[in-house]
Amino acid sequence: MTALRRRLAAAGHDRGITLVELIVAMMILGIVLAVTSGTVLSLTRATSTARTVDVNVRESSNGMNALAQSIRSAVDLQQPSAPDRPAFQFASTEKLTVSTSVNFVDTQAKPVLVTYDLDASRKLREVRTQSARLGTSYWQFTGTSSSRVLTAPVAVPSSAALFVYLDKNKAVLTPGPAGRLDDTQLGRIAFVRVTLPIKSTTTASDNGVTLVNTIGTPNLPR
Repeated sequence: MTALRRRLAAAGHDRGITLVELIVAMMILGIVLAVTSGTVLSLTRATSTARTVDVNVRESSNGMNALAQSIRSAVDLQQPSAPDRPAFQFASTEKLTVSTSVNFVDTQAKPVLVTYDLDASRKLREVRTQSARLGTSYWQFTGTSSSRVLTAPVAVPSSAALFVYLDKNKAVLTPGPAGRLDDTQLGRIAFVRVTLPIKSTTTASDNGVTLVNTIGTPNLPR
């Protein structure tokens, strides 16, 4: 056994590694770590961007869907001993008020007055006012109002207005000196073009989303 140990010890060369080999190994390790870190960082940024865009798209879609639902269901209001009142009762570039047949409170078929505007932080807001029956077949808006915020802050428009109104020929109805449509123009609204630019919902990214939709009013006799 002692002779075997001596032969094995004589055949072994446990000299370790040289400084050059150590430096080369460290350089290779550094390159691998740099490539791996860059890939992980890129994937993290891509995931964060995709998540931000997804949130912004959902915010924009929620606001656009609510607007489309109310505008498509717009109805003129019958008045006792007077011409029908136009469905659109106020129309400017950042605010509109419309009577709609969409009623979320109960199953009774009655109009609801809906206003869309921007609050102090430029979030799109919806205010719904219920109606009460006046006589046998007429309605007036004297009921309770409910309010909800639909979107994240809307970006300040650079060129396109939030609301643009068009007649049955899709000609743009230009607001007057007061910044809104007059009574005659309100009765001519057949389409509303909505441009909804939603700011990023995070401070780490500016990936905002803009949705544009031209919404018709099939229930209005235009």
